[in-house]
Amino acid sequence: MPRQLDRSSPISISTYEVIRGLTDPELTEQYYFGSRIRSDWQVGDTYSYRNPDDSILLDGSIVALEPGTRIVMTFRPVWAYGDQPPVSEVVYELEAASPSVTQLTLTHRGLPAEDPVSDGIRAGWVQILTGLKTVVEK
Repeated sequence: MPRQLDRSSPISISTYEVIRGLTDPELTEQYYFGSRIRSDWQVGDTYSYRNPDDSILLDGSIVALEPGTRIVMTFRPVWAYGDQPPVSEVVYELEAASPSVTQLTLTHRGLPAEDPVSDGIRAGWVQILTGLKTVVEK
């Protein structure tokens, strides 16, 4: 049975700045294992996180965008599986707890059960969300 990961964290910055942190390649490079995100940010478009050598770390497609509140993306861990990675889904939900605090909730659905890569992905999200918080709160 697929597993799900849920993480939530308050970030002391506006929702606009958190969205910028999630979508700006200059910022993702600082916390997402050195990778830069590439996308046109339209529903149905693809996205990829690119390593410094331009190889693909992971990719997927944009499933839904609700400006300032929600991003839904498929997630394909190319680094671990090559050309045929399993597909799961990542949802970022943002809520303005106050004008200067955003509650960010990450849900990762469909992680393969009994898979060591899934365990690594779960641990990776802790590092990524901690890094995002550090970068955008500067």
